[in-house]
Amino acid sequence: MPQMAPLWWTTLFMTFVLTMSAVMYILYFLPNKKSGSMESNQYKISKSPILW
Repeated sequence: MPQMAPLWWTTLFMTFVLTMSAVMYILYFLPNKKSGSMESNQYKISKSPILW
């Protein structure tokens, strides 16, 4: 059993990383889907005076 401990920790860590990546992906793309198409959002961002 001691030989299996690193494998279990690696599996848990990879599952945690994949879960966090999925959460960040959903949180990043969900507001874009709500506020409209991605083209309009990119147009608003490109015309924003903050970036210029």
